[in-house]
Amino acid sequence: MTADRERRRALAVFAAAMTTAVCGAVWMVSQWDGVTDGNGVSVHRETKSPEEIREYWTPERIRNAKPG
Repeated sequence: MTADRERRRALAVFAAAMTTAVCGAVWMVSQWDGVTDGNGVSVHRETKSPEEIREYWTPERIRNAKPG
């Protein structure tokens, strides 16, 4: 390959990568409203009192528990 041909190929690869990056950024911005408005996915952890946790984890549940 000549230097000019290599430069054009590198520019084409760079342009494709930049186009992909810009399109991805635009898509992320367009989806951001769904994240901030609440789309049914809870990102807040529910907290239980130690008493509720002890009531839930009975010896039988502990025996039947499987690692996640």
